[in-house]
Amino acid sequence: MAINGIAKSMLNQYNYSSSLMNLYNRQLSSGNRLVHAGVDPAGLGISSKMTSQIRGLEQAQKNIGTGQDMLKVADSGLSNINDMLAQIKELTLEAANDTNSVENRATLGQQVSDIIDEIKSTITNTEFNGKDLLSSEADKTLYLQTGANSGQGMSVKLSKLDLTALDELKAATADWGSEETIGSDISSATNMKAIDDTANAVSNNRSNLGSYINRLEHANKNVGVTIESLTEARDRITSVNELETSMRLEQEKLRQQASILMMGNVMEQQGLILNLLM
Repeated sequence: MAINGIAKSMLNQYNYSSSLMNLYNRQLSSGNRLVHAGVDPAGLGISSKMTSQIRGLEQAQKNIGTGQDMLKVADSGLSNINDMLAQIKELTLEAANDTNSVENRATLGQQVSDIIDEIKSTITNTEFNGKDLLSSEADKTLYLQTGANSGQGMSVKLSKLDLTALDELKAATADWGSEETIGSDISSATNMKAIDDTANAVSNNRSNLGSYINRLEHANKNVGVTIESLTEARDRITSVNELETSMRLEQEKLRQQASILMMGNVMEQQGLILNLLM
């Protein structure tokens, strides 16, 4: 009975060592210490929360990049409008000079009218992923999710571009080819104000966009540092210590070999006893 007890004890030790060796081999092959929940339940819970936060932040980082791209598209549209407004002013001032013939003024007026139409087209067609970015009718507010949690975002406001005064200028260009029109009519304070006020509105929007883009750049850096720090903290919990685990694996191999030898000895002793009894 005593010999049988020793044999069972050695068998249990053998099985236990085999289980640990299997665990250590899995850890070494995967590089992950937490190959199952039983290894470290608390560590697994913490690392899972960290992984969720990291993945959320990685998506937020993508959102920030996409948001920057979107705002750059809006800024590009506004930049084109700004250039067209400068061209309108040049043409208006050129047409106001009485050295021009009636035909010249009519041509210049048509160019101004066409450019105003193109400004409207630019406002309508400036979009990102199917979303209109500019408007001549109402202010636009765009929300960008820049963090991994609720409330961690940025609202981007774009003021409307009121084209009422430019529409009036466009209507006035029809009379630029008239014999009754004089230069001071074309370069009137009303016409100049229509151009300048629209240009100021465009410049204000571009200035705001620049601020938003800079904020997103800072947010991107902050999210990047947070991801890096969380990843390092999680890896300290989940990553296997290869040296320590290899040493433990070798220890269990030795224990398993010792168990095999002892079981062999026990079985040999059992054989001798049976021979004596016979």
